Amino acid sequence: MEEAFKISAIGIFIVFFALVFISIVLSLIGKLFTIKETSIVRKAKSNKESPINEANIKNNDELTPEIIAVITAAVSVAYGPCTRIHSIGSIHHESQYKMQGRMNIMESHKLK
Repeated sequence: MEEAFKISAIGIFIVFFALVFISIVLSLIGKLFTIKETSIVRKAKSNKESPINEANIKNNDELTPEIIAVITAAVSVAYGPCTRIHSIGSIHHESQYKMQGRMNIMESHKLK
């Protein structure tokens, strides 16, 4: 009986030790990737060249600098800080039937 208890205790100790080791390794790997991402962000911020200029904006009277900043921030969050925006423009008004068909397709893909 005592030997079974010792074997069980040693097995539990080995499992917990392995889990702690895996946790430490994963946290170090996460910190390593965070350091690489921050260096990429610094390089992108140090680049003074603006990817958006007045020539690349269609219908300039509708887009204010605030709207351009919001669009740029949303794209940066969605696709990463190194994403370049080549042009911003409004979508041409299409048929209501086309829009409704697209909405039906998009709604069919929602998770339930």
